[in-house]
Amino acid sequence: MIIQPKLIKTILCPFLFLFALAGIARQASAQGIWTKVSISGPVPRIDPAMAYDGKRGRMVLYGGRSSTSSYLSDTWEWDGSAWTQFNVSGPGSPSSPTMAYYAGSKKVVLYGYVSGHGNTWEWDGKSWSLVNSSGPTGSPSMVFDSGRGRLVLLYSSDGSAWEWDGSAWIKSPSVHPLPRDNGAVAYDSARRKTVVFGGHIWENSLAKALGDTWEWDGASWVQSSSTGPDARTYHALAYDGVRKRTMLFGGLSRPDAYTLIRYFDTWEWDGQAWVLMSTLVPAARSSHALAYDSRRGEVVLFGGQNTSNCLGETWTRGQAAYVIVGKSDFNKDGVSDIAYYRPSKNRWSVYKQRNRTFGKPGDIPVPADYDGDGKTDLAVFRPSQGRWYIQNLPSVALGKDGDTPAPGDYNGDGKTEPAVYRFSEKTWYFAKQPTVAFGEWGDIPVPGDYNGDGKTDVAVFSPSTAKWSIQNQFNRIFGQTGDIPVPADYDGDGKTDPAVFRPSSGKWQVYKKFNVFYGMPGDIPVPGDYDGDGKVDVAVFNPATGTWDIRKQKKVVFGAASDIPLVRGK
Repeated sequence: MIIQPKLIKTILCPFLFLFALAGIARQASAQGIWTKVSISGPVPRIDPAMAYDGKRGRMVLYGGRSSTSSYLSDTWEWDGSAWTQFNVSGPGSPSSPTMAYYAGSKKVVLYGYVSGHGNTWEWDGKSWSLVNSSGPTGSPSMVFDSGRGRLVLLYSSDGSAWEWDGSAWIKSPSVHPLPRDNGAVAYDSARRKTVVFGGHIWENSLAKALGDTWEWDGASWVQSSSTGPDARTYHALAYDGVRKRTMLFGGLSRPDAYTLIRYFDTWEWDGQAWVLMSTLVPAARSSHALAYDSRRGEVVLFGGQNTSNCLGETWTRGQAAYVIVGKSDFNKDGVSDIAYYRPSKNRWSVYKQRNRTFGKPGDIPVPADYDGDGKTDLAVFRPSQGRWYIQNLPSVALGKDGDTPAPGDYNGDGKTEPAVYRFSEKTWYFAKQPTVAFGEWGDIPVPGDYNGDGKTDVAVFSPSTAKWSIQNQFNRIFGQTGDIPVPADYDGDGKTDPAVFRPSSGKWQVYKKFNVFYGMPGDIPVPGDYDGDGKVDVAVFNPATGTWDIRKQKKVVFGAASDIPLVRGK
């Protein structure tokens, strides 16, 4: 059974109301965590074009429409921590521009319809160049088909597909059986198929939202599913290369001429079924941009519209290990080690210690002391098999794809036990303990020894409400929407403290202990006992520079943007 998320009903915004009158035709937490990472940058807007530049490792954003309905013609880049504007001339103000990275030229390509012309532009990081002005008409969506090395334009006015060979657009003989406007598109590189969901058709001058899923292999269309997310339009898709899933976020539907239903749900498509991943965060919106940053392993969302307001928020959803995954003392010296896991090579690197290789692509690192010898063991959770692999120990069958690993010493025997939180069932599963029903939709597991009895407690944090729920102990709001939970023992009393890190400002808050500003937008919190005094220290990792910054101690350059830092308290 598919459970639908809550919805928000709003009065038609100025833009879409005009459309209606005229009839104008997006550890390694397995479920991923949405994080609001920037509050400054491009002005609020709807319908911007955004794509990831695979050569330069930057997210490129162009154009859209402002809150006054004015067309924009500005160029911005996101490096994972900040936006930079480029004061250059370029594509002008096309209607509903679309962008994708083209590996053939190693440049970002923008397609936009202006004054009767379908123009194609290229961005090299410094300037825009017009390379073609005879493209198809309409407002299509564009993806890069890496399997065939072609850019693909889908859903011009007749439902056709066009391919870019580097100099010209060529019409494909394949035509979609149900043409539509605003069907969201993403390319699944693992299965080598273009995925399309939803959009709308016009009936009696109203946009009728669609809820079907189609896939195209470059030759033919196949309807893959008619169930999943509610029918919608003005939503967005992006393919997550780490999880090998197509992600959907937001959108709207319109049951009548005066009412909009906006969505704030996140879904994933694995080629067989849609799975609801989270709700409530970010806020409901439509007409936003969504794209995948392969260097940092995260989906980036910008802009859109919520009720009558344009938005200028930047959100990311990635696999960074924001959940406590265990102690990080690989040599048993009582000090947290600076360490990271590189998913692209399955490489474990510990500062001033030797590198090791363990795991396979798609694994989630879950280091902890599984044998009770005082040393952190290399370990991974393999979602595709529902199995835990621990170096020098037998593997453990526990969990399934979509579960969030939550290892801990739940029975107090001094050994970490594999465990997972299945948010779709709101249930915890353990290797040695009975299952526990605890949590709500969208909650993040934050296991820890909150009462100091030597046993890990079942606990969850709600990113949408900042509510902490610790089984049989604690149930209250601490923090705010968008905060990252960083529970740890900050005062050395043997108890895990509820704590949050606020990415937008770098603020740390430890419950009833202290508040401190340390870090900047884009930093990843990496609390650990770096000096061995029994107290966890405030620290951050900057993916853009690979710098570990430990408060009142030291800075160390170790790692890169795509690495997963492994230190998470003690």
